[in-house]
Amino acid sequence: MFYTPEIRLDCPDERKKEIVEQIVRRFMEYRDNGKSPHRVLELNTTDGVRVVFDKGWGLVRTSNTQPIVVMRVEAEDETSLNKYKTFMENEFKQAMGVN
Repeated sequence: MFYTPEIRLDCPDERKKEIVEQIVRRFMEYRDNGKSPHRVLELNTTDGVRVVFDKGWGLVRTSNTQPIVVMRVEAEDETSLNKYKTFMENEFKQAMGVN
C-alpha cells in the first residue's frame, strides 16, 4: 500500500465546514451520476468524507483545532495514489474558489 502523510490545507475557520460540506456534495454527485474521473464506490460522511475508489481511498475533514482541512490518501500503487491525491486536491481548490 502507498499512502500520503497528513496533508494540511489552509482554510479559514469560518469556511472549513462549508468547504467540506461542498466537497461531500460533489462526491455524492459523482457517486450517483458516475461522472467522475475516478469511480466512486462508497462514501462515509461520519467525519468529513471518506471516498472509496477502485484502488484506494481519500479522506477530507476539518481540523477541530486549527484553520485547516486535513486530507489523506491511500492506494494500492503509486500511480493510483498520485491520481487520487490530485483529484482530491483539485476538489478542495474548486470548493475554495481557487483555479
